[in-house]
Amino acid sequence: MTTELLTNPGHTREDLRMVETAIRKGWQIPEQLLDALPKVAGAMALKGKPRDQIAAMKVLLAMKEQNEKSDPVEHRHVHELGPITEKNLAEHRARLLAELDRGREDA
Repeated sequence: MTTELLTNPGHTREDLRMVETAIRKGWQIPEQLLDALPKVAGAMALKGKPRDQIAAMKVLLAMKEQNEKSDPVEHRHVHELGPITEKNLAEHRARLLAELDRGREDA
């Protein structure tokens, strides 16, 4: 499939808006366009006019959000059995806080 998007420099901002809409709505985007899109949007975000820079950044952010949606997210569920007492709650809270501190150190 061929596309005429991003081939006319005079229409790049409008093309980027169309692509942003397609990304956000989850529409199929031709592979040829996906290959050129980061280069064109990145160049425009750095060197374009302010309106063009905004359009380019919106596309880049939409692409990033789409990538994050498709990346698997690790879920961890912990189920503990036993009676709920003040002591258990305090121990559980201490363990969770220690895990959070370790996670912050790793980040």
